[in-house]
Amino acid sequence: MAKCDLCGQTCKAIEMTQLLELYQVDSVICKDCEKWANKVKKVKNEILAETAPRVREDISLRIGNPPARRKWFSLWEQDSE
Repeated sequence: MAKCDLCGQTCKAIEMTQLLELYQVDSVICKDCEKWANKVKKVKNEILAETAPRVREDISLRIGNPPARRKWFSLWEQDSE
């Protein structure tokens, strides 16, 4: 019998698994914990999928329209007022 490093559940060794390479840690987990980790991964992927188009839009709006740069001495002029 083997023990899941995440939840402590005792399982048959054949039921143990590792996470995908990107998420691997130095442990083995049971199938239930693998399902949980995959749900977490799915939610994060959905967030990234939602965020990426927004970032692309912001970048495309900024192309050819860089932010105004302040001169270093303008910071001093504000402090002296």
